Amino acid sequence: AMSKKKRIPRTTIFIACEGSNTEPIYFERIKEKVEDSNLLAITIYPDQSEENPKTHALGLVEVARNRIDDFDEVWAVFDKNGYTKHEEAFALANRKINGKKVNIAFSSIAFEHWVLLHFEKNNTAYEKSKHIEDNKFKTNETYYPDYSKRATVDIYPMLQSRTKTAIQNASWLRFRQKNELETKPIYEINPYTDVDVLVRRLLDIEEVIEWSGIGERLDFKKVQVMLNLENNDLRAEIYNCHSALLISIQLAFSTIHSDATEIQLQVEQQRIEANQALAIILCQRAEDVCLIKVVFEAKTYFVEL
Repeated sequence: AMSKKKRIPRTTIFIACEGSNTEPIYFERIKEKVEDSNLLAITIYPDQSEENPKTHALGLVEVARNRIDDFDEVWAVFDKNGYTKHEEAFALANRKINGKKVNIAFSSIAFEHWVLLHFEKNNTAYEKSKHIEDNKFKTNETYYPDYSKRATVDIYPMLQSRTKTAIQNASWLRFRQKNELETKPIYEINPYTDVDVLVRRLLDIEEVIEWSGIGERLDFKKVQVMLNLENNDLRAEIYNCHSALLISIQLAFSTIHSDATEIQLQVEQQRIEANQALAIILCQRAEDVCLIKVVFEAKTYFVEL
């Protein structure tokens, strides 16, 4: 008899969103897109039937905590926009119930910064979501001129094709805010967003994107890489932290030029034994090279020169 294919139980996810329009509708659209694949069962709060939904961070964390036993994962999505009790909200989210805590997808100053990152790298500190709408969406015809928080606007179709760009740019923004992140809690940093972590989770995007600078260690778990410039030579030091042999061509290096052209560099195949290091010259640095892209397995680093 043929064995029946084992059905993978779906992961259930509860997402409590701030606002009754923009954010819930955005995540509803993602839910519609992914639920056909049967891997996730997503519940969004508030839904249309909710009479008086909680609209502030602490309330949303409480709503999520109340559902923590009913779902595999619970999330609260909120932003800063003038609210003051973020310290309490983050502390409450971290208090575990039966070993589980509330995950937070946070934006500062507003969810609109996440929307903006679909169109550009931006690390301007805005004071209000309205400033992003007025200064960025309304003035750029190629962005989102008719964006509005007030109506029940369905923003995901407009953003869907740019999701990967937004994920890259959110990671870039955290890289730019690295010094701040080392000294302050995230709710005191502006701008900041990690909504991409939840979006990647829902869309099942395995690729992790990180940004770094020259001379900083790139960490790929089994492999560490450091890029350096020496007399205009771009050099890579590769350290194999794994107990198995590594072949240097398992890492892919590319240069990204100021006009966004990407050129993959040909790396000579060399063996790197366990716990051994290898230094190689990748290329001569050209004037218009602004980034080096390094890929190993499901992780990509963009290194700013």
